[in-house]
Amino acid sequence: MHSPFRLLMSCLVLACASASEVAPVASLQELSDRITFFYQKREAAQVAPMIRYVLAHQDEEETKGFLPLFMTFVYQVMRDQPDAALALGAEGDERPVKQRGWLLYALWWSGHPRAVEVLNAAAATCDDVAFADGLRRMAADKPGGDVLDAPGADTMVLDQCWISFMATGQAAYVERVIDHAVAPKAENVIDLVGTTAAWSVRANRDQHARVREILEARRDRETDEHRRAALDGLLTPAADAQGADSR
Repeated sequence: MHSPFRLLMSCLVLACASASEVAPVASLQELSDRITFFYQKREAAQVAPMIRYVLAHQDEEETKGFLPLFMTFVYQVMRDQPDAALALGAEGDERPVKQRGWLLYALWWSGHPRAVEVLNAAAATCDDVAFADGLRRMAADKPGGDVLDAPGADTMVLDQCWISFMATGQAAYVERVIDHAVAPKAENVIDLVGTTAAWSVRANRDQHARVREILEARRDRETDEHRRAALDGLLTPAADAQGADSR
């Protein structure tokens, strides 16, 4: 039987055609390294070997722990580059449907116009009745909004913002983290999200020139005195050494 993915891809321009030229991913650390600077070129062909690595190692505990964030990365790439989405979604095509469920989920979450068709086709070939029913229910539902639409925040949301930035290069995801880093701090309350956000901004500021640019631009247009002071703290290495929180 022909795969539903292969049949559906025939009418698309496959932006991942050069994926075979990209070196395979050898370790989870290498996967993380590739993701970290993906936004600089945003080449969808680079994602195919990442997906293959995760599919091959998805039952290992370390990979299981990283999978939710990687799924966010994949659906953001699919959303950012819809012409490549089905090609990326087909990377696990030779595996049973249940083993590539997270990849189907990423395609659906990306909002691709043919995601519903792909999910229903996959459900039709799935031997696991319960899993197939879950795919059909998913296909009948609308994908949730972007992480930017989340009403609150926790440390997982911060991680999703960073990995979404790495997938797309969009400043809005960094801005969301900065919002939490400079938010007013309630007295006698441990602000885990705010503290983590500030730490992550400083760390990424040093690693990514683009993050520093976004941070500086935010500081330059900030009119609130207290938030501007907090932004200055995020930009000043001395604040790191002192463990200062200027909010």
